[in-house]
Amino acid sequence: MSKPLLFVVLGSASLVLACGCGPSNLALKSDFWQTKERNIGVAVAKAPVAATYRQGGGLLDQAIAKAATGTLEAHLQSIDSSGFDDVARRFWENLKGRGFNVKLIEKPIDLEKFAKYTPTASGDFHERDCRMIAADEGIDALVLLSIDRWGTTRKYYGFIPLESPKPFCVGRGELINLRTNALEWGVEMNEEDAKVDVEGEWDKPPDFLDLTKALYKTVNRAKVYLENDFFGGTMVAPSAPGVSRADEGTRSTPTVADEGVWNRSAVSGSLVYGFFSPNDQIRFDWGDQGSFGGLGVEARLLFRTSLMNSRVRLGAEYSVQILASEPSGGTIEWSYAGIPVGSSAAENEFLGHGIQGVADIKLGNIRTATLYGSLGLGVLFFSGAKDRYEVVPVATPYFTYETFEPAEGPSTEPAGSARLYAAIPVSRSLTVDPAVRIFQSFGNEKIFLTQLSVGVSYCW
Repeated sequence: MSKPLLFVVLGSASLVLACGCGPSNLALKSDFWQTKERNIGVAVAKAPVAATYRQGGGLLDQAIAKAATGTLEAHLQSIDSSGFDDVARRFWENLKGRGFNVKLIEKPIDLEKFAKYTPTASGDFHERDCRMIAADEGIDALVLLSIDRWGTTRKYYGFIPLESPKPFCVGRGELINLRTNALEWGVEMNEEDAKVDVEGEWDKPPDFLDLTKALYKTVNRAKVYLENDFFGGTMVAPSAPGVSRADEGTRSTPTVADEGVWNRSAVSGSLVYGFFSPNDQIRFDWGDQGSFGGLGVEARLLFRTSLMNSRVRLGAEYSVQILASEPSGGTIEWSYAGIPVGSSAAENEFLGHGIQGVADIKLGNIRTATLYGSLGLGVLFFSGAKDRYEVVPVATPYFTYETFEPAEGPSTEPAGSARLYAAIPVSRSLTVDPAVRIFQSFGNEKIFLTQLSVGVSYCW
């Protein structure tokens, strides 16, 4: 057998073996959308650690290059991949909306725990034996979404770098028949389409902020690519220079925002402390020189929308706060003809209740945290207000003196607020939210507060 023929035979045999374990691209069959009786699970696979990848050079050259980029390697290994995980929920929502029996599997699947699969027939099969998942989760098929590899890639000539590191994230998606372990859909991004350039300076240890921001963008790109490939998202044209088609997907359901995690619905609770403005009208009415402000709590409910590329959440907020404290009441001095005759405490500690409609706007990401701006508009009303007085001059034939007469307590009035806060993830569903807010009422009271708060949100 001639050498060229031998190479062709060996190459063909290798291709057949590779296809038996699972192709890099296997289109979803059109009849999938007509067969809705199966129970389908959706999950993400446990992600590999982000790393630096090198193109070119021998083993010694790569060892030298690795030693030179050790700080970057350590930083990449510390980056959390949880920003990818919510793509499973997007698939779950889309499939559920199309009438499928679908289950969201919350915990990432560790494929390393499953044995390698040896096919006994021709066809396309998953490289791991995933069939036991069927009994564990009560499903017939599994949509498995994963990061195949991610980090940075860089070309070398020997140990000399030819370019700066380029962040990338290769997304992979599979639909596995759990009765046969056969693949019914399989796609993997082309690495060239998964790369982006760093905007700014990449070599800024120890945080590598510009490079990390670009890496989060590639994670977002991988999620969009998988969803568009499975659900057949249309592409806009023509594409802008340097923009991958995976960035251009448009769907009938809300899209992801740039970078970071999906903008999700949330319910939250916060502990608040507010400071009154020094010239607040309510201070003058009580004649109290103490420090106004007090503790409070608030609850917020926000829903994801498709506005501004899913950057806007709309919802409602309720807050209650002590509006006068330290001391709890001023002292009213009673006098006759300028002669003090007694005094009484003006107990002025009361509660302010705020109900507002709110709009949250996602401003961007600082590493894994998400920065939001929020505007609110609603009403402020009060409870527990006591003994409010006003000075009333009394004229007599001989002289005029002043007396204190009870006045009506504060009334309901319109109010607005503006908030700046960060959502810091502590798990897939929980965030800690430190915030600063200004609050202004527009009625007679003219209450102005600067508020500091910290809260916890549950996101879905």
